[in-house]
Amino acid sequence: MKRLFLFDFDGTITKKDSLFEFLRFVTPNWKFLLGLTIFLIPFGFAKIRALDRGKIKERFISFYLKGKARHFLENKAEEFLQILISSQRFRGGALDAIKNANSIGETYIVTASLDIWMEPIAKYLKTGLICTRTKFENDYYSGYFEGKNCNYGEKLKRVQMELDMQSYSRIVYYGDSEGDLAMKEIVDEFHMKKFK
Repeated sequence: MKRLFLFDFDGTITKKDSLFEFLRFVTPNWKFLLGLTIFLIPFGFAKIRALDRGKIKERFISFYLKGKARHFLENKAEEFLQILISSQRFRGGALDAIKNANSIGETYIVTASLDIWMEPIAKYLKTGLICTRTKFENDYYSGYFEGKNCNYGEKLKRVQMELDMQSYSRIVYYGDSEGDLAMKEIVDEFHMKKFK
């Protein structure tokens, strides 16, 4: 039977949160700063669970990306990947672990980050991808997610839904935050902040 290796992305494989990095990359500086100001209080309430984190994140991303063409976002995602590579935003230990995992089993990134910028990254790292998915209408970003934000318990649900857990002899997970803790339920090995 195969072994399965699951990696969180932001903070585990990367040194910084890719959500803010990508939005800053595709957005004029004034608009990026305006969005941070507008959403400062909602994010604060979401942090203490007074507001739904996923919904606030959806609205935040919509503020920047709603109405953008799919081809524009795909091109920007490819450029963003090159920046991550050239500026060494990936953790060396994580890259080594992914390379090793690819050689001995199946490897997936499981992340709350969006498919918009994660698809070229997963392709570059030669992994599968389970992530928050964006909803496009007529090839323009609608401002909504396709389903829920892939974090906390939703990570667990998505992995169980998309993968046949019984087909693996051993399951290993690498994470870095409380959003990963639900994954403990289904893995044989759970690593927290392994690549710091």
